[in-house]
Amino acid sequence: MTARVKKPKVRVVSVTIEEVRKSEPGMVPLTLRLAVENENSFTLAARKLVYTISREGEEIFSGKAEDLPSIEPGKEKIIVLPVQVAVARLIRTTSTFIRQRKISLTVRGALTVGTFLGGLTIPFEKRVEKSARDLLRSF
Repeated sequence: MTARVKKPKVRVVSVTIEEVRKSEPGMVPLTLRLAVENENSFTLAARKLVYTISREGEEIFSGKAEDLPSIEPGKEKIIVLPVQVAVARLIRTTSTFIRQRKISLTVRGALTVGTFLGGLTIPFEKRVEKSARDLLRSF
């Protein structure tokens, strides 16, 4: 009998704009939260996570994480990734930002997990909108 491995579910829970005062000058701190759900009866080892954040098709951040927690059987684990993005890359032009009163971001990437049968790579993608209010509140 061959064991069947179910692919874990990966979803972007949130992208939060944090307090700018606590970051480097000219940078906007974001916190990316991903949920990984393991529907298997065994632990999955989260080995590697690669991800990008883009604004209107332009990549503004790319990252990789390798020191990740294991996902217990039947559980969901939240992975928290702090990110710093240059203000100039986040807001293309002030006039466009003011007119639209929002920023549209796309988070995409892939999580690689290890199982007793080998590795699985699970892609994810989500578009999120952050209002001008969200950004201005962080200053």
